[in-house]
Amino acid sequence: MTYVAKSPFLTTQGIGNQSIAVWYHSSADAGAAVDTDGFWTDAVVMGAKVGDLFIHRDTGTDIVTTHVVKSLGAATANLTDTTTTGSGTVGD
Repeated sequence: MTYVAKSPFLTTQGIGNQSIAVWYHSSADAGAAVDTDGFWTDAVVMGAKVGDLFIHRDTGTDIVTTHVVKSLGAATANLTDTTTTGSGTVGD
């Protein structure tokens, strides 16, 4: 599935230079797709910073993954590889 602009929303905004923001995103994309460099195409205009936490929920599997903004391009964010933090599947 293709990323939809401005679909992550800011859940927590840190205060000060040493704080991070927490972003939440939900789509049918697997965590591995979110890992792709440049997946978050409008991160800079949305105010993302290196070190921010990006939480993603795959609506097809209910698997929740976390990522950290590792670098920013002119407009995009490159996120760290997937870490599964929760699963809504039966038997987990």
